Amino acid sequence: MMSDRKPSITVIGDSTIDNKIWVGLGLIKNVLRTKAHIKRADSDTRIASSQRRFFKYELSVVEHLKRSLPAFEVHDHTNDGFTTSDCLNGAYRDKVFGAGTLDLFPHQPFIPLVDGKDDIANSEHIIISVGGNNVREFLHAAIKIGNEAARKDYIKTNFPKVREKLKQEYIELVGRVRAINPHAKIILMTQYYPSFMQSDYKIYTFMKELGEALDLGNEPSDVIHNVVRLTYNGVLNVIDKTNISVADVTSSINPFNSKNHVKQIEPSGEGGRKIAKLLTHVINQSPVSAGQVYHIEPGYPSEYIIGEPLAENWSPKHPHEFTNKKCYDLLKEVASLCDEKYAVGTPMYQAFHNVHEEGMALLKNLRKCDDNGSRYSRQQHQDAADLERSLSRTVSLLRLDLTKPIDLLAFKSQANDLKKHATKYANGKLSYWKKFIGALTLLAGVALMAAGAVFIPVTGGLSAVGIAGGVGLFAAGVASIHQGRQKGLSKALDETASAALVASAKA
Repeated sequence: MMSDRKPSITVIGDSTIDNKIWVGLGLIKNVLRTKAHIKRADSDTRIASSQRRFFKYELSVVEHLKRSLPAFEVHDHTNDGFTTSDCLNGAYRDKVFGAGTLDLFPHQPFIPLVDGKDDIANSEHIIISVGGNNVREFLHAAIKIGNEAARKDYIKTNFPKVREKLKQEYIELVGRVRAINPHAKIILMTQYYPSFMQSDYKIYTFMKELGEALDLGNEPSDVIHNVVRLTYNGVLNVIDKTNISVADVTSSINPFNSKNHVKQIEPSGEGGRKIAKLLTHVINQSPVSAGQVYHIEPGYPSEYIIGEPLAENWSPKHPHEFTNKKCYDLLKEVASLCDEKYAVGTPMYQAFHNVHEEGMALLKNLRKCDDNGSRYSRQQHQDAADLERSLSRTVSLLRLDLTKPIDLLAFKSQANDLKKHATKYANGKLSYWKKFIGALTLLAGVALMAAGAVFIPVTGGLSAVGIAGGVGLFAAGVASIHQGRQKGLSKALDETASAALVASAKA
């Protein structure tokens, strides 16, 4: 007699999957709904409504997964706020929100490996996504320490212990799941980067301190990349990879696209759609591809998924691979070379570091294209590529200027080129381009004034013209940076900057 049982999937973890209160109504409205005793629509109703043209429900990750895999039964044993320890040993469902706050999280104990044991035993696929809350809870404890020096000592002493405990408990969790069901395909989800565009939890302020305390880097994006890489390698390098695949969410969810997150650390409806798309692809692999790692790659005309063998010392994408990693590395090198060449507080030091600061802000806000490339035409993609090349050439020139005498003509030509590109088809906010170009103009003015001052004894009037041009550039740069904090490109200011560039070129 044939069984009509659907193949099934069991999901274990935290709000990386269990994001239902963060989508649609959001936390505050869900609290009000609970107080008003209004029942949340069930998942089947919400999924059906998502097919409508108007008045659609925003779906959670699990609901996206159910929608994309209708042939499977999906068993949800996730809980918002759970750590690796909670997944192993259990905790109250309302541990994050407090008793009575949300009917979706009642005040009752929940042990995923016990409450979900039968589902785990009978599932063909088991998804595990946990670990982010281990770090979040440590962050909350560290922030309570008001003294910065004491806080860094606390981080240096205790964070390695947090990471080691996370590693050991993660390995134990996989082992206990395997003991319940030794034949299931296990999918390990990596943690996506928190949003760089939202600051609800001050994650990247904390990452800067973490990097300084543990020598993991000076830039927050380098630090979080190192934390994710080292944490997962601690697990993946030692675990038995039989029947294990990795859904590399870290390399799939753009942390510079604010549409992907809610409250900095939660997946939005759009972010959840991408997570579910990746999981659906991994689940549908036939035959089972164990020991593989998969990630979503944005492109034209649409996003696609890449799979490759899971290498030892695996590394996810760096956050700035979602913007322009080459420019990011060059800007960091500019700051480092400037520190070597110029004394702190000198005009050239300040001008170069101002370019570095505005350049980093520009990269953070740069939009090459949205994650779904099909929303952009081929010409828009080409425009974005042209702008990136122009930006890359400009930053490369900055680096060269620190290793040899400044080539003002080449520098000004590149600044003008970048300005034209930004004016024509900047796909980031124009105000950020304006500030960066203003910083470049200011740097050219400082350099020109310095050169003019050096040659005053020899050339007399000629150097005076050079100083005048430098002053014009300097003033235009300051005005551009200030104006850029308020509005987009200003025609009048462009004319002023152009006039200053012409005057300085004559010098």
